[in-house]
Formats: sequence, C-alpha cells, structure tokens
Amino acid sequence: PGRAEALAGRVETEGAALRGGLLAARETLQRKADPPLDAAETGLAAAAGAASAVAILDDQGVIALAGKAPGVDWRTLSSEIERGGDAIWYGGSAQSSPALAAAIEAMTPKGRRRIVAIGDPTRLGAALAPDQALAAADGRIIAALGAGGLSQAPDVRRGFGVSTADLGRAGGPLKGVKPDGAPVNIVARPAMGGALLTIAAIPSSEKEGTSASREIAWLTAPLVV
Repeated sequence: PGRAEALAGRVETEGAALRGGLLAARETLQRKADPPLDAAETGLAAAAGAASAVAILDDQGVIALAGKAPGVDWRTLSSEIERGGDAIWYGGSAQSSPALAAAIEAMTPKGRRRIVAIGDPTRLGAALAPDQALAAADGRIIAALGAGGLSQAPDVRRGFGVSTADLGRAGGPLKGVKPDGAPVNIVARPAMGGALLTIAAIPSSEKEGTSASREIAWLTAPLVV
C-alpha cells in the first residue's frame, strides 16, 4: 500500500481503540455516574494502550482523570469538541507533544458529561515517516514529521502550500511546496470517516523526478488486502 494509505490504516486502528475506550466509559458512566473516576479507568483499560488518559468533564471542566495527559489545555480542547458537533469527535490533543484525541457525550442522572480519550503521543509519532502529516478535516496539523519547517507548520496550507479543498478535489498526486520552498508531490487520504486527513509528500525537484515518479505510482497504487 502507499504511504498515505498505510498512515491512514494506522490512524484508523488507533482511532478505533480510542472509540472502544470512550464507549466503555460511557456505558459505565450512564450506569453509575459517581464516582466518575470509575468510568475514566474503565475507558482507559478498554482502549488497550492506545490512550494515555481518559477524562470525564462537566460544564466546569475535568472532574475525573485516569492516566496522564501532561500539558493538555482542557478548556481549549473542550471548545474544539463543542464546535465539532459530531457523535464521536476526532482531532488533536491540544498539548505540546501532539496526540490523537477522541470524545463522546454522555447523558447521566447528574447531567451531561463529556468523555475525552487522549491518545499515546509515542504511538502517533511512531506512525509518521518523514514528510508525512496527520491533519484535522479543517486543515490544522495534528502531527507532522519532516525537515524544511514541516514539523512546525500549524496547518496544511503553511505545511504543504495547499488547502484542504485542494486535497479533497485531487484524484491523484497534487503539487505543493514545503515551508522552505521545496516543491513536493502530495497524496492525501481520509481517515475516521473523513474527520482526519493523512498526508504524504515526496520531492518533486527535477533532480529527483525519476525516483519521485516511481514513488508516486507506489503512493497511488490500490490497497491490496
């Protein structure tokens, strides 16, 4: 399979594990709202290592946390989830070491609760190869690996010189440019039902044109199961 497809497959696997943790936590929380830590611990265990932490939030903030999630800006993250409006939300973890995050709502006798699973940053980092990125559907880069300023780029336009609309319309490789001006060919694939985008780039300079052409063919080859 191509690099973008391979990354999408890894993200799907991690996302499915986080979803399992969320559903387990919600079932526990709806059955027994107190103490909420029981639900968080159940969710963390059910995520089977994909999550570094599971939190339960009410309207005021975090009321229970199982695991560790250093540096997470819970207020910012909760606002992003609120704007998303999806049954299960997927995005970035809003922390210095980026990770995949997922969230779900639960109605309990104590009121509405939000369950948030924070993925293990080391697992997302291990999934990325050079010049690859994981982005939210709105174009914000969750994690990226690459020289020339790519690792620090906040969104796909500044990381690859294209918009999410461009990526969505492209049937094949798309011409782009990295932050340092290096031209690249880009392939993007959706993950988690389109909530996320996986992006892979290869150099498109004249010097590397021959090898780039071969890798583009590999990138766009159909996934064989």
